Amino acid sequence: MVIKTPLKMGTEADVSVQGILDQIVPGVIPLGLTFIVYFLVRRNVKTTYLLLGLLALGFIGSIMNVFS
Repeated sequence: MVIKTPLKMGTEADVSVQGILDQIVPGVIPLGLTFIVYFLVRRNVKTTYLLLGLLALGFIGSIMNVFS
């Protein structure tokens, strides 16, 4: 799974958030999402709600240009 963000930081907007995250830990966004889903499964959240939530998160995130 590949999740990337086109967000920029700073006034000149030449520093990308994705570049900083990839320097720290490559693939940290998908890893974080995996841990969140694992935590919610352990808390007995229905998988139907998780799937619908992930679908909505991806759809809204792509519309708002948070995820590319």
